[in-house]
Amino acid sequence: MRITYSKATVGMAKMQSRNGNISIYGRMIIENNGISLRIEDFSDIGKAFGITTHKLLCAGLVWFTKQNNIGDDRESVNEVLIPLRRYALLCGHKGVIAKDENDRRRATESLQTVRKQVAKDLQLLLNSSVKWQESTKGKKENYECPILLDGKIKYGYIYMTFSDQFAQYLKHRRITEYPEALFSVDNRKPNAYRIGQLLACQYYNKNNKKDGNFNKLRVQTLLAYTNLPTIETVRKERGSTWKGRIKEPLEKALNELVEKGVISKWEFKKKEDSLFADVGGGKMKFEEWADSLIYFTCKDDPKPQNNAENVKPESPVQPTESPSDNVQTEEQVQQPQPQNAKKPENKRPSKDKSKSVKKHSFYRKKLKFPLLE
Repeated sequence: MRITYSKATVGMAKMQSRNGNISIYGRMIIENNGISLRIEDFSDIGKAFGITTHKLLCAGLVWFTKQNNIGDDRESVNEVLIPLRRYALLCGHKGVIAKDENDRRRATESLQTVRKQVAKDLQLLLNSSVKWQESTKGKKENYECPILLDGKIKYGYIYMTFSDQFAQYLKHRRITEYPEALFSVDNRKPNAYRIGQLLACQYYNKNNKKDGNFNKLRVQTLLAYTNLPTIETVRKERGSTWKGRIKEPLEKALNELVEKGVISKWEFKKKEDSLFADVGGGKMKFEEWADSLIYFTCKDDPKPQNNAENVKPESPVQPTESPSDNVQTEEQVQQPQPQNAKKPENKRPSKDKSKSVKKHSFYRKKLKFPLLE
């Protein structure tokens, strides 16, 4: 999945509410690595900023990239429409598809659960503005802008409208690959998600491909993207070792990425006299391990670009009324009747079960939603 890469969007993956400061006015400010995220009325939302929020942002960026010509100066299309059910499937919620007629109610309830979570994440993005500094061609530039101008869930679609400032910034960033499998990483394993995004950025970077550094990173670089304790913290604690508190959790995060299909394999190595030897255990010190390299391979290389990459998202069913500006609940859309259809006669409806099944057959079909257009 192609996505615009930027310091601001990647940096927000490392942010979480517990590391922020909240003012008496309910405003949350989270700072990390030169990026400042401000969330207005945070206390009223009742949802922490974390992995699910960043996944929704990345989904919006994927659809934004698909419907815009990145790099040109033409006016951008800032509104994206993401099918709610398709987004749920991307995130691993397979229960939103009914297996049969009796499973339809459970699938509907599962989709409603996803909708409630997405609505809160959408509200967080609506209330958020980001501030950061970035170097472009050796020149430092300061940015500060809201992320979204509008957002809602209605008629089975997630509506997201990026602010003009943020959209223009995105249009002049480079494009990279976002592994589809990253969406399905367990939300309770944030370290795996953050590491997976970092590995993907490293692996699919064209400049890294030329330099031959696309498939390796220092362990210390990966640790900086996690919320694992520092070596200083571990050494102050009694009865704990850095292998149990740092090394093993990092290995579990990498194994999670293999299980989900983000990467196919990984291994620790260190360089010695132009030869590579496996990093072993024994009496190895933390500094030696942190300075070693992790070699990895992403599960799927990006496919060659073709005309399908320029296909815009499917058009939603036209609503009978204009959408509201606030986050709204999903509503059912009545299916339009063909023009040549006969008007129903004013007769009492038949109790024939076969006719009843035929009448509601649209809802009882097993719908198939491809993950991509």
